[in-house]
Amino acid sequence: ETVLSNASGQAAILVRAKPVTGRTHQVRLHCAHAGLPLIGDVRYGGPMHWDGVPVRAHLLHADRLQFQHPMLPDNNTVSF
Repeated sequence: ETVLSNASGQAAILVRAKPVTGRTHQVRLHCAHAGLPLIGDVRYGGPMHWDGVPVRAHLLHADRLQFQHPMLPDNNTVSF
């Protein structure tokens, strides 16, 4: 976990999550339930502004996508 803060003292935590089914609402809901809603995720209680700037969508992003490809021999894994 990495704690970040902006000029006005708002804190944010960088979280690494590995959802099994790939459904983003799982990550969003679990973070909100733990009291850590995503920035811009108004549906689950996240702030609409960060450092005075409006955030138009939740800030949930993937650094990697990986899956077993059914058309490759032995269901080899494909990563992006």
